[in-house]
Amino acid sequence: MVYLFTALYPEAKPVIRYLGLKRRQMEFGFDVYEGERLRLILTGVGAPAAAAAVGSTLAFFHAGEGDFLVNWGSCASDAEIGTVFRCHKIMDQMFHHTFYPDMIFFSDMKEAAVVTEPVAWEKKEGEGGQDCRSMIHTDHDRECSDMEHQRETAEGLSGEIFLHDMEAAAVYFTGSYFFSPHQMHFLKVVTDHGMDLGESDAVFRAEDGKKTDFLKKIEELMQESLPELLAYLELLYSYDCALHGETRDNYAVDEPAVGNSSLDGSALSHSAGQNLSGSTGGAGKSFSVQEQNLEKIYEEFCCSQTMKHSVFQCVKYWHLVQVDYEKELQSMRAAGELPCRDRREGKKKWEKLKQKLL
Repeated sequence: MVYLFTALYPEAKPVIRYLGLKRRQMEFGFDVYEGERLRLILTGVGAPAAAAAVGSTLAFFHAGEGDFLVNWGSCASDAEIGTVFRCHKIMDQMFHHTFYPDMIFFSDMKEAAVVTEPVAWEKKEGEGGQDCRSMIHTDHDRECSDMEHQRETAEGLSGEIFLHDMEAAAVYFTGSYFFSPHQMHFLKVVTDHGMDLGESDAVFRAEDGKKTDFLKKIEELMQESLPELLAYLELLYSYDCALHGETRDNYAVDEPAVGNSSLDGSALSHSAGQNLSGSTGGAGKSFSVQEQNLEKIYEEFCCSQTMKHSVFQCVKYWHLVQVDYEKELQSMRAAGELPCRDRREGKKKWEKLKQKLL
């Protein structure tokens, strides 16, 4: 089951309508829409609401191994409006935490870091015109200045793209009580370049019809981005299918609602087929890596218990899609790169190996 969390109804509406999800009456106060393999949950805006929604939903449905969490929503950024990003890093500006979802398989979706903030990201007048920076209110200036400086420095030096939202860090933190990092995925659509000073208050107080226009714009952009979300869901389903040795034909994404022709159904599988080499070809093969071989890999990379889980999932995936990971390991051994000296070195070399093979 995929648990899809969105903050606003306009972000969720295109998914609900296209897949024909049905609303379910729940005891804990959050709106849940269901399909055969997907539950969509509206969290409301902000970290406290997101944390409450994620925790209560996952506990109620006993979510865990074999399930996925997807946070799908709008964000602000200097990037082009309408661009969809997969988040490889989540920075919590309030509590100075940084989280790293485990990107264990390849997607052609663009990647970025997302900064979760307690208030909407606003434009601030700077030298040379409008300069987009995080608008931190006076009470948070001293607490957040160090992290803000690090973010701006990283953005300037590395050219890394930064997104801004109000829920991702809370979703990840709460979801981590139920899921491993490889089960959580964060997809964001750029819907604005930051609001003008004071505009956010007007928007959320619905002054002069601005809220209606703003939310309508979000819905339109989320509708345009829907094919990319559906293709990503196909990728998740195909990956889970391969891990469990099931045929892809019996494990499809929820079918579109009858009569819904707003999207071309072929958009659902443009990346899944590429990344799994036809998916059904290797899905039926059993995972027969000997335990002693896995133990050798664990030892060579000085794995912690958490890292062992990641290694196991990757090796199983590579085996099922016929990636010759053993050849790469042998090359590393021949070059004297294995075994690693400590966990820190092991983690770095494992991440390098994953990036090369995934």
